[in-house]
Amino acid sequence: MTSPSFSSPLDLFDTLRAEDETAWLGQVFLPPPGFDTMRGMRSVIVFGEEGSGKTALRLRLIEAAREMPGGAAPLVVEWQAGVQEEAEGEAFVKRFVDEILDLTAQTLASHLVRQPERFTQAARFAQEGLVWLIHHCLRTDKELLLMRLESEGTAEGMACLSEILNRTPRTLVPPNATYPRQVTEVVRTLGAAGFGGLWVMMDGLDAWLTLEAAALGKMLTALFSSLTLFDIPGFTVKVMAPLRMKNQVSTATGLTRRRFEIFELSWPAETLRALCERRLALAMGREAFGFADLSLDTDLLPWLEKYGGAAPRGWLEFLRPFLDAYLAQPQPRPLTPEATADLRRRFPPRLRMDAALKNVFLGHFPVQGLSESSLSLLRYLYTHPERACDKEELYYRGLRGLERAPRVVSDPGWEDPKTIEGVMDTALWRLRQGVEPDPKQPIYIVSQRGKGIVRLENTW
Repeated sequence: MTSPSFSSPLDLFDTLRAEDETAWLGQVFLPPPGFDTMRGMRSVIVFGEEGSGKTALRLRLIEAAREMPGGAAPLVVEWQAGVQEEAEGEAFVKRFVDEILDLTAQTLASHLVRQPERFTQAARFAQEGLVWLIHHCLRTDKELLLMRLESEGTAEGMACLSEILNRTPRTLVPPNATYPRQVTEVVRTLGAAGFGGLWVMMDGLDAWLTLEAAALGKMLTALFSSLTLFDIPGFTVKVMAPLRMKNQVSTATGLTRRRFEIFELSWPAETLRALCERRLALAMGREAFGFADLSLDTDLLPWLEKYGGAAPRGWLEFLRPFLDAYLAQPQPRPLTPEATADLRRRFPPRLRMDAALKNVFLGHFPVQGLSESSLSLLRYLYTHPERACDKEELYYRGLRGLERAPRVVSDPGWEDPKTIEGVMDTALWRLRQGVEPDPKQPIYIVSQRGKGIVRLENTW
């Protein structure tokens, strides 16, 4: 395995952003189920949680497009979502097509400055078509485009593009033609020049969910309902979408009429294990480096399977402290079971509750079976993370839901402190049984001995 340039093995477990890992991502990537269909010529929507590997999948699909077996590689353009409130329905679809046509012209120009023979050796009809495509589709300033591409291309390539931009184009379709006709002609022109169609890669939708989720959902529903667009042969859209958007776009006719293949990104534990071992091997500069080389603790892998979830990021984040400890040793050797167990306790999966405060997660593991009283206690602690709460506060405000705790017998709702003590001891015991990996050594519901003070720790 070829080692890329990085300052420390831990670099491979730091940002965990596929955009920062392009130099070596291909060496550690393993395909998820359905990858062969995703890389085909059908449009697909891949839904996945944040950190599930959508961007890594997009980058690998782009590479796969260049390696298309038995045919010409498509031209790949990448579209990033930008929400505009005034653009809805058909207006959004038109704006989307305008942006795609512009990106197609820019991407084609970038391709030609690096491989001018695609133009110079093409048939005359194909040359005229490429000239038309760039002039018709390009919305970007031509001089600025030339300046931007100067560092990318060869002298021959820049001369070729300059000639194209200075030529008078023929007219293949009228400027006011419908967008399906424009896209159809663009795809035909690319085919005449030896491309295997046009792929549009859509990613980056997660960032818009918190601010513009409803608007984005409407826009994408309108887009995915444009059947005339997705019936164009050779025009393919690959969408990497947040899982939370699945219900928002489920009524789009393009989905209900099967114009798209739909996937929910999930990685089997065996694939995640192999993926982690590949990354560990690359980090260590070894041909192979497995979990047994990292730790002798047989509980480490089941712990990762439970709390790391079905996404690469969860596993990789949890692995980092163990690799850190491994590298800190004077001589490299597998961590002992005792040292590994201590690390699991010092770096536990974070506890979090969802936005509705109804579901509890430890890392990516959903905690099941909590009683209503346990959920009420946990909800109160979770929404007061800066507070160390005494048992009376937890009882009155957490369990009973009062706005403030009564302090004296004459206050409404007052109860005997001894009774409260027993009730709270039982309630906290039950909560720890449901949440703590080891209720005898709590790491989430932590009490200060002898003070009756409880606080929630290791939360997200």
